[in-house]
Amino acid sequence: MEIIRERVATRGHLLDDFPGLGLKAYLMREQADGSPVNQYAPFYLWTRPEGMHAFLWGPGFQG
Repeated sequence: MEIIRERVATRGHLLDDFPGLGLKAYLMREQADGSPVNQYAPFYLWTRPEGMHAFLWGPGFQG
């Protein structure tokens, strides 16, 4: 999970001004806190479908 924390800390801001992105959150659940497994999910809400499409099929999602 340290890899995920580092990735969010160093790359999370890159999407701050992405056109059409209304909200982003990085969700984590750690085995050390009572969960049976480690889990991670980026969560995005889009204001327009065009922004989501540009992210998924453009350079945004390539990383």
